[in-house]
Amino acid sequence: MNHLTKRFFKDSAIYSLGPILTRGIQVILLPIYTRQLAKAEYGIYDILLIVQNLVNVTVAMEITQGFARYYSDAKTEDEKVLYSSTSFWFVIVMYSIFLVLSLLFSDSLSRLIVGQEYSPRIFQFAMVSTFGSGLLLYLQNQLRFYLKSKLFVLVGIAFTIVSSTSTILLLLVFKAGIMGVLTGLIIGYVVAIFLSWYFSRYNYKTVFNWEKLKEMLWFSIPLIPASIGTIVLNYIDRIAIRNLMSLDFEAVFGRAYSFASMINIVLVGFQTALLPLIYQSYKSSDTPKQIEKIFRYFLVVSFSFVMALSIFSIEALKVFTTPAYFGATKVIPIISFATLFLSMQIFTPGLQIAKKTKTMATINIIAAVVNTILCFVFIPFFGIIGAALATLTSATLILITNMYFSQKLFYIPHQWKRIIPAFIFPAVFVLFIFSLGNFSGLGLFAKNIIKAALWFVSAFIIVKILIGKDELKEIIRQSKEILRVKLNSIF
Repeated sequence: MNHLTKRFFKDSAIYSLGPILTRGIQVILLPIYTRQLAKAEYGIYDILLIVQNLVNVTVAMEITQGFARYYSDAKTEDEKVLYSSTSFWFVIVMYSIFLVLSLLFSDSLSRLIVGQEYSPRIFQFAMVSTFGSGLLLYLQNQLRFYLKSKLFVLVGIAFTIVSSTSTILLLLVFKAGIMGVLTGLIIGYVVAIFLSWYFSRYNYKTVFNWEKLKEMLWFSIPLIPASIGTIVLNYIDRIAIRNLMSLDFEAVFGRAYSFASMINIVLVGFQTALLPLIYQSYKSSDTPKQIEKIFRYFLVVSFSFVMALSIFSIEALKVFTTPAYFGATKVIPIISFATLFLSMQIFTPGLQIAKKTKTMATINIIAAVVNTILCFVFIPFFGIIGAALATLTSATLILITNMYFSQKLFYIPHQWKRIIPAFIFPAVFVLFIFSLGNFSGLGLFAKNIIKAALWFVSAFIIVKILIGKDELKEIIRQSKEILRVKLNSIF
């Protein structure tokens, strides 16, 4: 197995540990949230998350992206420290300015974003939380590009445990509502920011270089509209639902997104590990072949997970939410596929490698515009299903366009005769399951046994489509060898 592939699977496995724990805790917390927060508060929280994401891609001008692109090409350790320190102080200054201004104008901003009926204090706490989110996002990403995967995960786990424990206490004991959720997040950010800084403190010095800053910003600034386009792509459906329907429907759709985002448990390891390794090895002639292989493995895992999430969505909703949210089952499969398609951009690295960030921005903005138009066209006719279909259409557009341009700039020998059927089969399978009426005439146990059996067969078919017999045997052989070596080293 190639060094890149070995390092990728090792890092992706490590990176997956944190999200698995995080998502597990979030699933445990979901019944508490749905019972302690009103549906309108859920809607407000979703809106504040949109604001937070917009701030995180604009205030620091996506400098992390510029840092990542140039850090791996730095020739000396001193130059690497210069890139790290310059970007670090830039982020500190920009987020400090943001926090001061947002608190000074909190009354008017709160009325505009949250509404007159809610206290500006909610907005103020949300902005402090956003400040913490931005700093943690930067510092954690630095650990990622320093290839310190274990420390990256440790920080994420620490944040999840501290913020979740604080939130539970504030919700159940003090009945603090949405203020309790925001306060819990702030406490978690304080701890995680300190740990992130401590683990990478030797990379930050009291130095600043304007030339390095210009270099990084020249790469990253065009990514601001690209990232805004992605946020619009992810959130315009909820904004449209809020305006065309109500906050209650937006809350149901938001819960569907929460369940669909469980796919990130599978994807985040791939996403977090791959780009730093590509930047470090893209000049190697063997790298495109390794990316092609990793992509097929990625599809096997992700399509299998999406199918499971889709066909068991109603059972999951019944366990973790109240009947008010059961309508989310209609859109979870659609949003799951959209989330997956958007995540596949990591396998189109040509534009980043060639520094074509303006092209990336153009693609994302066009997709965002398409999504916005489709939301306002579809929702009046199809409700929340229309919003989900608009997002899926735009996600498909952005994947195809990115793949087209990436292949021209950094060719990867994809096996399209395998990949295209692999895209079609899961969609057909999910449609087939839902066409059967969710096996409504059967008992719960029999229904779940049949669903599990059908899922197992479908996952096996996906493996057969994407991975040949000889390749599968080789994977099993190498896995056994790795396991044998690990066991020998332990005993």
